[in-house]
Amino acid sequence: MRCFAIICFLFVLATGCSHSKDQGQGPLDARESISLKGSLIENMNENFLGKWLERCDYAYRDKEEEILKALDQRASKINEQIQISQGTSDFDRIQFGSLWLRRMKDKSPPPNKWQHQFYSWESLYKSYQRIKELPVNEDWIFLNRIAIFLLNFDRLRIINEENMERGNDSGALILAAESSITECLNKPECPLPLFSQNVEQFLKANTIYKDYVASTSNYGLPTPDSRTYLTKLLKRLQYDHELYEFFPDKLVRRISPTDIVADLDIGDFNGYEDKIEALITRVWTLGDHRIHINWKTSSTEGVTPYQFKVVANSDGRDGTSRGSRTISFHQNSRVTAFGHEFGHVLGFSDFYYDIWKPNLCEYDFEFNEADLMSDDVRGKVTEAEWTDLLKNYPEAK
Repeated sequence: MRCFAIICFLFVLATGCSHSKDQGQGPLDARESISLKGSLIENMNENFLGKWLERCDYAYRDKEEEILKALDQRASKINEQIQISQGTSDFDRIQFGSLWLRRMKDKSPPPNKWQHQFYSWESLYKSYQRIKELPVNEDWIFLNRIAIFLLNFDRLRIINEENMERGNDSGALILAAESSITECLNKPECPLPLFSQNVEQFLKANTIYKDYVASTSNYGLPTPDSRTYLTKLLKRLQYDHELYEFFPDKLVRRISPTDIVADLDIGDFNGYEDKIEALITRVWTLGDHRIHINWKTSSTEGVTPYQFKVVANSDGRDGTSRGSRTISFHQNSRVTAFGHEFGHVLGFSDFYYDIWKPNLCEYDFEFNEADLMSDDVRGKVTEAEWTDLLKNYPEAK
C-alpha cells in the first residue's frame, strides 16, 4: 500500500450536468492549498451543496461517507500517530520548528517522462476495507491524507468550477482554440471558427467547453447567439490557460547575467533562515545560474514579500497563495517542497495536473518526476525553467 508508485501522488498531489458558467474561482487561487474547516464529514456535506455535482458524486457518496466517518472517529489518534511516527521504508522524518517533515531516502535519478497515477473514492474505499479493523498506524495516516486530497479536488470541481479536465497537452490546444475564435470574432462575416480536428475533439470532450460549443451551432449552422457564446467561450479559455502561464513577481529581480534574488519573509520559520535558504538555493542552482534570498518583512512599493506559514495541527497539501502572498506548510510536508513552492514565488505554475475523468469517476494525476515543478521529491530545475527566468527577469539597465 505504501509502494513508491502510490506515494508519488502525495508529493506533489456521461455526467448529465451543465457547466456553462462564465467564470468561477481562477486557476491562480484554485490550485492553492485549501484549508479544511471542521470535520471531514462536514467538508463532504459542504461539497454536496455545490452547484456542479455529477453522477459520480452521488454514486460513491455512501462509501465516501463511511471512510470519512471512520477517519473523524480516529482523528485524535491519527494526529498523535503523525507526531510519533518514525517514518516509513521510503522516508525518514526530521524536526523543523514545530513541524515534522518527511525526507525521502531514495535519491536515484528519476525517469524524465510523464507518468500517471489514478485515485478515486472507490479505490480509497478498497484501501479502507483492508485496514478498518486495524489500530491506527501509518496506513491510517496515508488514508487520511488521500481523503483530504480527494475532498480538496472535489471542492475545486464541484464548488469552484475549476476545469479539472486539463493535462500537460491541453495548454497548446487551448491556445489554438483561442486563436481560431479570436480570428473569427474579428471578422463580422465569420459565422463560426474553423477548428482543427484535434482542437474540436478536445473542446467537445471537455465537460466545461462542450456546452459552449453546442450553443454556437445547430447541425453545423450558426445559432442566432453564436457570437455571444463564442465570446463567452473565449473568455473561459483565456481564464483556463492561466494554469500554463508564468507570473513574474515584483520582488524578484536579476542582479547579474546569471544571478536572481528574491525577497522573502521567514514568518513562522523564524530561526531557520539559513536552512531554508540552503534547501532553496541548492535545488535552484544550475551551472553558473544562482538564486539568492533577501530576508525581509517590510513591503516594497506596497508589495509585501511572500511569508512562510505553518499549519502544525493538520496533515494537508502545501500551497503558495499569490492572493495572500503566503507559503503554507503542514505537518508531514516534504523537505524538498521548499524548492517547489519557491518556484511559485519566482512565477512558475505547477507542471503536474489533477485530471478528472468523469466517465471513470477518478482523478488522473499526471506528473514528471524529473521536473521540480512537477514533482519536488526527486525533480530538478530544468534548463527550460532557467531560460524562462532569464527571459522574464531581464537585467536592469
